[in-house]
Amino acid sequence: MKKICIIIICHLFLLNVFPQNMKRGFKQLEKLDYEKAKEIFDQEQKLSGESPAAGFGRMVIFGDENSPYYNLIEAWSCARIVQKNIANLGPEEKEIIAEYFVNTETRRSNWPVNKKILQAIGAVEARLIKYIREENNLRLAYDVIEKFPDFRYYNNVIHIRNQLEFRKYEKQNTLDGYLEFMSKFPEAAQNEKAIKYRDKMAFEKARSINTVDAYENYMKRYPKAADYGNAIKLRNAAAFRLAKQQNTIEAFEYFINRYHDALEIPDAKRIQQQLLYDYARKIQTLEAYNEFIAKYPEGSQYIDIFNLKSLDLGMKFFNASGLNWNNVVWCRSFDNKMFPENAAGLAVTATNNYIVAGNTMQTDSAYRDAWIIKLDENGKMIWNKIVGGRYHDSILAVTLNNDQDILALGYTWLTPDSASKEGWLFKIDDEGRKIWNRSLGKWNITSFTINSANEIFIGGYQQNDSLENKYRLMVINNGGKKLWERTYVSSGEITGMLTGYDDNITIGGSGWTFKMTAKGYIIRENHFENKDSITCITGLTDGSILLGGLRDSTRRMLVKFDSNGRKVWERIHDNPESTVLKSIQPVSNSGYLGYLTSPGREMLVYYGLNGDEQHHVPIPHNLKISSYLMDVRGNLMIQMTAGGNMILIKNTGSDL
Repeated sequence: MKKICIIIICHLFLLNVFPQNMKRGFKQLEKLDYEKAKEIFDQEQKLSGESPAAGFGRMVIFGDENSPYYNLIEAWSCARIVQKNIANLGPEEKEIIAEYFVNTETRRSNWPVNKKILQAIGAVEARLIKYIREENNLRLAYDVIEKFPDFRYYNNVIHIRNQLEFRKYEKQNTLDGYLEFMSKFPEAAQNEKAIKYRDKMAFEKARSINTVDAYENYMKRYPKAADYGNAIKLRNAAAFRLAKQQNTIEAFEYFINRYHDALEIPDAKRIQQQLLYDYARKIQTLEAYNEFIAKYPEGSQYIDIFNLKSLDLGMKFFNASGLNWNNVVWCRSFDNKMFPENAAGLAVTATNNYIVAGNTMQTDSAYRDAWIIKLDENGKMIWNKIVGGRYHDSILAVTLNNDQDILALGYTWLTPDSASKEGWLFKIDDEGRKIWNRSLGKWNITSFTINSANEIFIGGYQQNDSLENKYRLMVINNGGKKLWERTYVSSGEITGMLTGYDDNITIGGSGWTFKMTAKGYIIRENHFENKDSITCITGLTDGSILLGGLRDSTRRMLVKFDSNGRKVWERIHDNPESTVLKSIQPVSNSGYLGYLTSPGREMLVYYGLNGDEQHHVPIPHNLKISSYLMDVRGNLMIQMTAGGNMILIKNTGSDL
């Protein structure tokens, strides 16, 4: 009996204290003392459960922009408690809240307390949806979706969520990303745009692979895509290219019958007719006669003399060089009127012609010029072109775009003074005709790459006033116009660049690598140890990349990352001779070939697929390799400088 009396007394006490605390809480709110008011309402909420009066007070605190506790998510949580329990408001509580409204309203109203409370709840609800629309915060949208499934604007929040998610995937700008978006949000209004992006990126991927199968698969999966017609044209071009690589009567017969609507049909019939003619005549051999007709249609004596001279000089050099290589097909040495030359780059066309780039002189002046030579796969010159202005012009790298135009990167001097040196880029077509050239400004250029849109990405570094080197990028479009440029805050130099199978660009820096879109948005990055230095980068057909460099300036390292940027393996090699891995290329299904330089000597080194060094091929001291690569038919092409001449060696397969 005594316990019951105590409980009754406590209950009566609470009934008496609760309104007093509520009144104190709202008085603190009137004075804008949010901290004290919150303390009171929090306490009353704990004591009384889902009290509508305490919930309303907390809603006001969390919903007031001037409150240090401003949080519209919390405000709406409190508002829902008030909505649910508003019928439980007692007379004293209503009187207290009514007095609060009287003392705080800017415009007096005779509405009942409950109606004013519901109006305040509606204001919080309106501010919340407005806040969600304006904040562009994906986490906020998900919070509302998860916590308030009965929110009146729930569908609006879903739409906002979808819009923000789509922006995220737009920044990623990958085919897999758009596919994932459509899978996760099948009802999103943005799916129509995602489909267009998906179709476009799938087309770009097929174009980067550039095979008949790739285009056929694309057309099968995306028959309604806007680029379907372009895919047909490119598929036909790829099939024609394959027929030309096979270069047989049967290959062209298949092409003509299978792709009878192709634009290349007239050319295919012309070549097939020529093959038939050559076969019928059988002058010497089919290959020799075809070579004569194709390569010397005008019987140019200059070309004949040039080719005879280059082969004679090249084989004499090779026999005296000390290069004990067993699989050499031929060696050619290119001499320009006995002026000194140096090798600068090598590229292979889609039809297995070779673009040999170097630097020479047009006259006996002291100024250098760029020299581009196009060879057939037998090493015979098709044409050569000297490019340059009045003063020094030199190139350091050459490549081909998807149209088989030739792009050369280097430096040009605007005056005889070396202080006028600027970056330089020029473009010529596959016949050696000038298309455009442009100056790139005063900075240090190291490398470049080209994407499927023929946009040119140029990397290097810019030296600031403190003599610090800062990573720098510049992007030029197919017409030679600068699209954008960027100098990064991080210190270092871009040492290598490549375009991946996904058409994104991977950048190798002296201590930092990253992958970005064509617009410069970084997709991912890999940081190395503080004293690491990246010296070369190359891509593999599966999208993985190899990075070579130095660790602590004392050991060589070789690292492989998969197509998702995850490290597959890392190999650290002792480096007693202080060599630097300047280049590495895949040369066979079983490994890679690297080029090492050092103050003492240079060498080629073969690596297994796991990055282990297998054996070294020493290079004589008087030779300097400029470039090497595998051609279309799997031959190893090595370009070097020796005795003031450019040298090109063709080796059957990858084994020297």
